[in-house]
Amino acid sequence: MDHFRPLCEAPTHDFTVVAWDLEVMGQTGHVGSERIRALAVGTVGAYTFENARWRPTIGLQFDYATGDRQPGDGTIGTFNPLFPNAYYFTLAGTQTYANLIHLRPFVQFWPQENFTVIARVGLQWRATTQDAVYTIPVKPVPNTAGQPGRWTGVYEQLRLEWQINRNWSAAFEGVQYQVGDAIRRAGGINANYFGLQVAFGW
Repeated sequence: MDHFRPLCEAPTHDFTVVAWDLEVMGQTGHVGSERIRALAVGTVGAYTFENARWRPTIGLQFDYATGDRQPGDGTIGTFNPLFPNAYYFTLAGTQTYANLIHLRPFVQFWPQENFTVIARVGLQWRATTQDAVYTIPVKPVPNTAGQPGRWTGVYEQLRLEWQINRNWSAAFEGVQYQVGDAIRRAGGINANYFGLQVAFGW
């Protein structure tokens, strides 16, 4: 859902488009003698002014992944994304899809047909303070499990995409991540990320 490609799309009238996507995931099974009972939900909605200049889109993304609320009770409640991709949130690769509440408003423009500007702000919390903050792939941040503070941080993201021609494309991404108290108390600090990508395809 990082690049919004909706599963459902419905025209509202002659100059706007409403689009949305909803995904629900459940995990069951066992790890040794412990049961797995975890859940995750991801949804995004957007509103595009198709006939307006630069075709502006405004939208909102929401994600929820369970954490383990009662460590040691024989049930693992932490959702495991299995093969997490940092691209889902940002290429900065901060938090992953585990013990997470994520809310991200965004705006998107097309100054030219082959050039896209995307700006997002991501707000992040823990689903439960009994579990840790997790980073990619599914690595707990030391000294966060069982500590107070659900708020884990906010990031600002700017992404530029340019389809140069049929074969070549380029993209730039900049992210500023400001850690919340739960991470700061564990020794975490703010972070910045800048990336430039050039790709060739056929």
